[in-house]
Amino acid sequence: MGSTSQALYYVLECAAAYLHVSNSYMALMKLSEAEALRSSVKKERNAIDRFEEAIFFSLKGEVCSNVGCVKLAKEMSRQALRLLEKRRKKQAWLVQRSRCLSLLEDLYSQEGTSGGQRFSRLAALMKANTDSKMHSYQAADSHIGQALN
Repeated sequence: MGSTSQALYYVLECAAAYLHVSNSYMALMKLSEAEALRSSVKKERNAIDRFEEAIFFSLKGEVCSNVGCVKLAKEMSRQALRLLEKRRKKQAWLVQRSRCLSLLEDLYSQEGTSGGQRFSRLAALMKANTDSKMHSYQAADSHIGQALN
């Protein structure tokens, strides 16, 4: 299990790196590898960390958005958000949640319909709330760090 989890983490990191340099094709290839690893881990009856699952769906949503698969991008981003709802207080979760909401805001704003605009504003509001929580955690961490020094 350890090597499979490490391999999954590595492949997700590679996919994120390819997205960072705007290479959606290679990111998609790495996400296909990640999908195979996820399947093998599930067959072994070992659970993948929810955060890694959320990262997988979030990256897949970004790739889908980049290649024009808007409906799938929305679905993947919502799946990532559902997984991220389980542990709201961790800063890494909040960062990932903010990224998903940002993508959904952008995708819905491109629809040009009143429903799309409403969902875009909702995603923007949820992102603002998430960012506010994230900043409050950062401020609390810096105050704790200063008190310890």
